[in-house]
Amino acid sequence: MYDWIVIDELTASPPQNWNRILLRWRILAPHICRNNLTRREVDRIAEAAQISRRQVYADLRKYRHYVSGDPVKGPMTGVHYHICQRQEQVIAEVIENMSGGAKLHEVIKEIGRICARRQVNIPSATAIGTRFGKVSAAVNLKGRLITRCDAVLDICGLPIESRDHDGNVRSLHLLTILDTLDGAVLNYRLSVGFPPPREVQNLIAAYAKESPSSIRLLLTKAFADSVEILSAGIPAGVVLDYSRNIRAGRAIKAALGSRLGRIKLRIDQKTWAHGSELPPVDFSMADAVIRRLSNPKTGLNSTNSISGPS
Repeated sequence: MYDWIVIDELTASPPQNWNRILLRWRILAPHICRNNLTRREVDRIAEAAQISRRQVYADLRKYRHYVSGDPVKGPMTGVHYHICQRQEQVIAEVIENMSGGAKLHEVIKEIGRICARRQVNIPSATAIGTRFGKVSAAVNLKGRLITRCDAVLDICGLPIESRDHDGNVRSLHLLTILDTLDGAVLNYRLSVGFPPPREVQNLIAAYAKESPSSIRLLLTKAFADSVEILSAGIPAGVVLDYSRNIRAGRAIKAALGSRLGRIKLRIDQKTWAHGSELPPVDFSMADAVIRRLSNPKTGLNSTNSISGPS
């Protein structure tokens, strides 16, 4: 019922904290709506979650604020670090609808106008600025990659492991199709291990289905061994262009940077096979975090599909 609460926490935390946060959530979640916990019950919860009794009370109070939609305050500074869902919705709408050249003060003014009309408390300039700052400038990949293609297919590794259908632990990979005009992610897929050709073909087909005309798609060096296979299984209207000079991950780094939220992207193909010191995570949890970290203008589009373990 309140899974979005723990997903919010996971997106704000590095992967090494995910399993600890998830363990704490699973233990505390059944008690969020209970106001009559005995001291003995609190002690049992604290022991199971491996936290102090004081932390149990603090976390339950925080989760209750999340559920009610009230702003949550930090215990030491009193600073708001969470705003209600209606405020989040207004901020997201304004940032998405205003032009890419909009200034922060223009965004703040528009948010204030909409909040007043909807009778929503106006969020602070700091809260708006933090979210507005996540929208990065458009990146012209045509010039950077020296290409005339409409889009580029690229892939990078993630420092996160999960289990495939056979129970094998493998690193996650982020497969993307980027617009070469502005660097926006047009479609993407998360996979356990390097995605097989059929999975890549499905992603290309899904992208082609949403495109009104023929597409010229550039493949990076990561797909050197599967160009012929991919060419044989793509829909009509898609033309593949392959370049050995564009290293895997180069387009992703140019468009998204070296991190997605608190997740460091493994751009260098040599690091993809490196294991993780962290225990494997549930694929659906990683799926949900990637979706929540997405940005509808310049980041990952949360409406696109993510594949399960393969």
